[in-house]
Amino acid sequence: MGSTPYADGSGTGVTFRVWAPNATSVAVRGPFNIGGWNNTSNYLVLEAEGSGIWSRDFTNAHNGDEYKYYLSGNLWKRDPRGRKVVNSNGNTIVYNPNAFAWGGDTRLPVNQSDLVIYEMHIGSFYDPSANGLPGQFAEAITKLDHLVELGVNAVELMPLAEFAGNNSWGYNPADVYAVENAAYGGPDGLKSFVKAAHQRGIRVLLDVVHNHYGSSDLDLYTFDNGASPSIYFFTGAMLNTPWGANRPNYSTEGVRSFIIDNFRMWLDEYHIDGFRWDAVGAMRYYSGGNVTGADTLIKYINDTVIHAEHPGAISIAEDASSGMNFDGEWGVGF
Repeated sequence: MGSTPYADGSGTGVTFRVWAPNATSVAVRGPFNIGGWNNTSNYLVLEAEGSGIWSRDFTNAHNGDEYKYYLSGNLWKRDPRGRKVVNSNGNTIVYNPNAFAWGGDTRLPVNQSDLVIYEMHIGSFYDPSANGLPGQFAEAITKLDHLVELGVNAVELMPLAEFAGNNSWGYNPADVYAVENAAYGGPDGLKSFVKAAHQRGIRVLLDVVHNHYGSSDLDLYTFDNGASPSIYFFTGAMLNTPWGANRPNYSTEGVRSFIIDNFRMWLDEYHIDGFRWDAVGAMRYYSGGNVTGADTLIKYINDTVIHAEHPGAISIAEDASSGMNFDGEWGVGF
C-alpha cells in the first residue's frame, strides 16, 4: 500500500495503491502527469469488485516526486500510507523505504529486566541551532554518548508521526505512516538516529498513538468521499475520545490492516526495538463500555506482529494492559 518505487526487468517507476471503497474514481496527481498536476490522467484501477483497493504502476513517476490522490473527481487527499510528506498541510512524497544504507544494522534484543529507559522528546532534547525549528534527529545523535555515560540502554522516543505545525509533544498525529519531516528530519533522519543508537548499544522504543488521530491537519477525516467522519473512524458514541479527536474504527478490516501494518513498518523499515502504546484504556473502553474490535486488534499485534514475528521486541502499555500480552505497563499513578 502507499507509493512504492520499483526497478525490474520491465523498467522503473512507482506503484500507487490505496484503499478507497467509496470512491467512484481515483487518480494520482503530481509532476509526472502529462502537463503536470492535471486532473485528466494517471487514473488508478479498481483491483477487484468490492475490494475497495485501487492501484496502478506509472513509469514516469520517481522517488522524491510529490503527489496527492484525486478521488471521485472532486476530492484531494494525501496518501494515508505515505512514508513522507512535505508537511501536515502539504503533499505526500514518494519515498523508497529500501534505499537507506543500514550498514548491517539490525534490531537489538530487549531484556526488560535490565532496561534503563530515557524518555526523549526529539524537539527539546538538544536544540543548539537558532533556525526557528525544534531539535532534530541529527542533533540528538550528537548527544547519544551522554546517555551512554548515564547508563542508559534504551530511549523511548515520544511520538514522531507527522503532526500539525513544528512544535508538539506528538500526540496529535496527522499522518500516521510519515515521520515528522520539516521539524525533525523525516524518515532518513529517524533511521540515522536508530542506527547511531544501536551502534552504542542503545535500544530505540517508539511511543505510538492509535487511540485517536488528529484532530487538526487530518486528511483521514472525510477520506474517501468527503463525508464525515470517513472510513477510518467510528460513528456515534465510539467516535469520541477524551481529547476531542476521533477514534479509529478497529472493527473494520481496512482500518485494522492500516494499524497492523504500521507496527510492521516501524519494526521492519526503521529497526525499532519496541513500543510504548499511548492511552490503551482509550482504545479499549468508552463511556458506553468496550470499544468494538479493540481487544482482538491489540492482542493480535502483541501476540503475532511483535512477539512471534519479531522476537526480542518489547511492548509496553501506558495503562489498561490486562489480558493483552503486553510486556509491561507504566505506573500511571506515579
